[in-house]
Amino acid sequence: CLAKGYLHNAALTAERFLPDPFFEGEKMYRTGDLVKWRPDGNLEFLGRCDDQVKIRGFRIELGEITQQLASHPSLHEVSVVTREIQDELQLVAYYLSDEQQDENNLKEYLKSRLPDYMVPVAYVHLAEMPLTASGKLNRKALPAPDLTLTSSYTPAGNELEEQLVHIWSEVLKLDREQISVTQSFFELGGHSLRATAMVNKVSRQLNFDVPLATIFQYPTIHGFSQQLSKFEKYRDDFDEFTILLKRAKSMKNLFIIHDGSGELYGYRELTSLIDDINIWGLKYPAANKLAPESPGLSEMASTYIARMKKVQPNGPYTLLGWSLGGVLGIEIVKQLELDGDKVDVLIAIDSYLPADEENMHFSIASEKSLLQNHLSLAMDDKEYKNMEELWKQAMAELYENHVTTEELRKRLPDEVLVMLPETEYEDLTGFVKQVNVIRSLGSVKRPSPSFKLDAQLVYLGVDGSNDEVDSLNQFFTKKVLHETLDGDHFSIMKLPHVLQVVNKLLLFLSPDASENQMEPTLPSL
Repeated sequence: CLAKGYLHNAALTAERFLPDPFFEGEKMYRTGDLVKWRPDGNLEFLGRCDDQVKIRGFRIELGEITQQLASHPSLHEVSVVTREIQDELQLVAYYLSDEQQDENNLKEYLKSRLPDYMVPVAYVHLAEMPLTASGKLNRKALPAPDLTLTSSYTPAGNELEEQLVHIWSEVLKLDREQISVTQSFFELGGHSLRATAMVNKVSRQLNFDVPLATIFQYPTIHGFSQQLSKFEKYRDDFDEFTILLKRAKSMKNLFIIHDGSGELYGYRELTSLIDDINIWGLKYPAANKLAPESPGLSEMASTYIARMKKVQPNGPYTLLGWSLGGVLGIEIVKQLELDGDKVDVLIAIDSYLPADEENMHFSIASEKSLLQNHLSLAMDDKEYKNMEELWKQAMAELYENHVTTEELRKRLPDEVLVMLPETEYEDLTGFVKQVNVIRSLGSVKRPSPSFKLDAQLVYLGVDGSNDEVDSLNQFFTKKVLHETLDGDHFSIMKLPHVLQVVNKLLLFLSPDASENQMEPTLPSL
């Protein structure tokens, strides 16, 4: 489906959205790709017929960056190009001026006019622009940027800063001596994808689960480590499965329940967009085992309630759960209300219904069949005492055959692959443990409540979720508030679709929200 045009930009719309010569009344989009039609019917890509490039998924017009930077009063001429830096395509600006400009000032100038992904990482002062014989810019003659530190170097001042320097050096592919604790992650070559990788490493190696937004708000090691220290105070008061994801001055708490991965990675973009409320994440307390297990929903909910009460001894509580998290949320509400406590609102994001089927139980025979048929392992005919022993033998065979994490991914069924958190794994063992946590949680029995619940349920689901809501109404005294979202089960938790979710959540997370203000339909976006 083709868009109607560019918002508030009629000139660019007229330039790019052209009449379709094949279908009267329709439009075609001028992409700027230069191709030729080969005799075999295939199109061969030759390059671009304009200055549009694609970096980290963003289509960027180099001319637009050049135009904005050239408006700086101290610059006489500007050219912006792409170069391979640290094995990645990056934007570099070259400029003519009476004297060399402060690089940080030029970056700030552009940041006030352009999104961050369009701000070059390096700025090179030239005496003149190199030209070809025909008078055009000679891109090949442009010098490589000097990426050595332009600001004063400040070494790590404590153990935590030392640990962060080590992590940043791995993510940014820099020597540790090149990283000053007072220099921005993004000035050192970082971007949103590397920021995600860095936060994941901090979570895994240092046991800090911090929102991705933290690195954008505090981009230096010095500032970032100070925020980690604030989280550490709260982390030390609780176990490793109760995570403070966002700290606010408000006394109000939002408890987020893990999805079918047992982790909280799926909520990162959502929590980064919510302020003014303390956000606590409840992770699945996976045992340090290789083999899957069959956890009980009731036992899991009891564990999570005990953790919640360490943070907030009494209700009313506010809960949120995506996917399996919504089912767990219903069980938590049931147990709290049985104990005479109160839940104001449970927000279920594209969750599914409680169902009274039995847990799927794992056995040595079924696991051995999976290892042989899906993971292509031989597995000898010995008698195994338990599933853990079976899986240890499987790991030995995987390592003996030099199977990598990526190779193992290709052997997994789709229903497991889609639930894997978007993070890096230190080794194959950690990857297998995560896979079997997903399988364990996928086997959980989902009992229906035996009585109607008083909490307000807000159900945010994708297209086709009406039947789920109709069925959920039988479990609640108040009518379930329902809104249909654009996107699918996974994309609704990522930008841009997650913005719809945030808009709905803010209706119920504001300090003024109350039962009396909740109407049986939600306002449209």
